[in-house]
Amino acid sequence: MSWKEQVFLMFCSVSVYNLSSSVGCVFCDIKEPIRACSRFRARVLLFNIEVPITQGFPVVLHYQTISEPATIRKLVSVLHKSSGEVLKKKPKCLGKGMNAMVEIQTQRPVALELYKDFKELGRFMLRYVGSTIAAGVVTEVTGLRASPLPT
Repeated sequence: MSWKEQVFLMFCSVSVYNLSSSVGCVFCDIKEPIRACSRFRARVLLFNIEVPITQGFPVVLHYQTISEPATIRKLVSVLHKSSGEVLKKKPKCLGKGMNAMVEIQTQRPVALELYKDFKELGRFMLRYVGSTIAAGVVTEVTGLRASPLPT
């Protein structure tokens, strides 16, 4: 079955009110739960931004159907756009058109996968003051929760 196919789920002994959950909930195999994390590393491509991005910069993470407040916790490195080679470690700020590795922390855990493992659950957009400022892909999940997200 392809990921594009619709699936019909039937739940027994579960109230529909408990399933209303929140936007962005992910159903998965209980034996292989999706990772729920609040901190991860990502490769981002910055768009035409007005303000330089620094450590502690507030953003809104747009991922699948959710919007989650987040913070750029660490500027890891500036990368070459095509090769991905590290050009500068620990930059002070990031500007327009740069490609970089950053660490992002969300306010609440979100269900993420590495881009290399599951493209659809490994990419996101960052917004600031109503404008999309970057697109990114998850490269490392660092703040894992021990259990799956609550329903």
